[in-house]
Amino acid sequence: MILTVTLNAALDHTLLTNGLKPHDTNRIQSVQTDAGGKGNNLSRIAAELGTPTTATGFLGVAPELFIRHVMHRQGVIDQCIEIAAETRTNFNIESGDGPPTTFNAKGSSVSEEEWQALIAKVTELAPHASWVALGGSLPPGIPLEAFAILGRIAKSTGAKLALDADGPPCKLV
Repeated sequence: MILTVTLNAALDHTLLTNGLKPHDTNRIQSVQTDAGGKGNNLSRIAAELGTPTTATGFLGVAPELFIRHVMHRQGVIDQCIEIAAETRTNFNIESGDGPPTTFNAKGSSVSEEEWQALIAKVTELAPHASWVALGGSLPPGIPLEAFAILGRIAKSTGAKLALDADGPPCKLV
């Protein structure tokens, strides 16, 4: 089983336009809405390929139900921790004239109690995983060494560890 941990899940909206005109009115041709976050995306792909996978991390109010629905529909076992704050929303603009323009929110604050609940959940689930995948950005309220803490838990169970993150949090693992 692959266990993925997404600390900063997102509701991703992709706006498809015919060109992008900054500081002007742009007509949207279509909108695609999807569940996001690096770990959630990995779990969804693994499930599609027939690999058992469980996703955990934080999901806040509002977009939470949509994200849970998408993961459930794709066969991902949902063990996410519900937080009081709202899950972030990201916007991608695909204009057909180059790579997408992305606007990624930083995410809402996670309380110390919610962080401790996630540590307990990863401690519970990691012994059943052959791989633990950590990834993405850290929401406010999460310690800079979060990936190192979660990585030590995974390694202590004998699971292999994968990390997909940037910057200082990644360097501490």
